[in-house]
Amino acid sequence: MPNVRTGPAGEGVGELRHLNVLEQPGPPLTLSRLIGTLPLFGLIARIAVVWRRTRRTAAGAGALPPLLN
Repeated sequence: MPNVRTGPAGEGVGELRHLNVLEQPGPPLTLSRLIGTLPLFGLIARIAVVWRRTRRTAAGAGALPPLLN
């Protein structure tokens, strides 16, 4: 399949006939993406734990203390 490019010297056509392209190296793409999103899941879990602890502390104290008194 020819590749058409336009540049300052005009239009040109090129073709790579005998170029062998290899498969993707490493693990499958789905596994790579799953491993890459693990830190995001960890961050979400950490935020949820901190949020629940903060709410529990505030609810156990009755009311939040005034900031400036």
